[in-house]
Amino acid sequence: MQQTLFDKYGGFSAISRIVMDLYDRLLEDDDVGPFFDDVDMARIVDHQTKFVSSLMGGPASYTDNQIEKLHSHLAIGALHFDKLAVILRETLIEHGVSDGDADAIVGTFADRRGLVVNS
Repeated sequence: MQQTLFDKYGGFSAISRIVMDLYDRLLEDDDVGPFFDDVDMARIVDHQTKFVSSLMGGPASYTDNQIEKLHSHLAIGALHFDKLAVILRETLIEHGVSDGDADAIVGTFADRRGLVVNS
């Protein structure tokens, strides 16, 4: 049985650290940061840790319908999605994820673009 990226990079605890760093970076970004004004950050970090874990082959997952519903009220455009993908990749690499693995994770994220981009 092949090891998942989730297991390779340390499971939930390691991914949680990556996601916390990711949100520190997102909050500082002028284009993406405003989406997180008035958001319960502890809750979103928990959800995103599960989501990123699922992107990496981990046990937690969200259905396409759930992802679409959670983002349907937000005016997320292509620029926002693209910027998030860049910041996600940079964060993964800085946490020791290889280039190829980071590309695979971001590619899996990009597969959900149509569920998130609303404008």
